[in-house]
Amino acid sequence: SLLGLALTQDDLHVSLASESLHQMMSSLDNGLNTSASSLFGWECIVIYCDIAWPLSMIICKESCQFKFQILFRHIFSCTYVERKLVSTWNMSKIMAKIEGSFALRHKMLNFIRSLLYHTFEVIESNFQIFVSKFEDGSIESVDETQKLCKSFLNDTLRDAMIADKELFSCVTKLLSFCV
Repeated sequence: SLLGLALTQDDLHVSLASESLHQMMSSLDNGLNTSASSLFGWECIVIYCDIAWPLSMIICKESCQFKFQILFRHIFSCTYVERKLVSTWNMSKIMAKIEGSFALRHKMLNFIRSLLYHTFEVIESNFQIFVSKFEDGSIESVDETQKLCKSFLNDTLRDAMIADKELFSCVTKLLSFCV
């Protein structure tokens, strides 16, 4: 793809954020930086991408990259929780089973996998819509491309239950219970 040709491995950087994903979402809504709390290492990981010209005309660093980071951090958090549950599941196979905890762990793992599946389905379906608008030739200017990119990100965050503050807060609490 053209994006794959434009971005190389040297353009991606991993960094540690000083704010949680929930705090990041709050700053997206009201532009305020909330006070930082103590975070675990997996909660801090952020991927930055240096976008060179001409892609920088389409993917503006201020809004689009921030939303991509939120989406990445959400997926990364869910994947981390899933891996922790799987490792706990494997440990419980070795040790004696306690029926209540075994069933609860199974339901937690099922929830996390369903949430990840839903998130990836949302990304894929919105990306297909995004690409189809380019293929049908309806995009004629850089401004339309920027609007389409922002629309893709906003729709993806909304459909993946990340943009709704109350719903995202519930999902975040459920993830923390699972860890």
